[in-house]
Amino acid sequence: YGEGVATETVEANGLWYGGGLAAKDLTQFSMTSTDNKIVTRGWMDIQNRTSIYRVDMVEPGMFYAFTLELQPMDYTVKAGHKLALVLYSVDPEVTYWPEAVTNFTVDNTGTYVTIPVR
Repeated sequence: YGEGVATETVEANGLWYGGGLAAKDLTQFSMTSTDNKIVTRGWMDIQNRTSIYRVDMVEPGMFYAFTLELQPMDYTVKAGHKLALVLYSVDPEVTYWPEAVTNFTVDNTGTYVTIPVR
């Protein structure tokens, strides 16, 4: 969730982690009218970038290469329409929120998307 995106609190202290961690507000993006559609999704925990069973530390200031596979989806993109790739640093529905603010930088010159076309 960024400063430029409107959000709303669904439930105050609705995310309880236990273990002495402070509860967080359950927050979601505010509903807005749009013609855009989510075609597919993908998730990655960069601390588990080489294996789901092994934690690899993330060093601030270091660049890492990733391959992120999205869920397969059969979808026809209409002529004149565009595709966009949206990246978030946290998915509050399936990941733990870090206590510190998480930021990341994407190297646009080295980023590409491969889309199979039939």
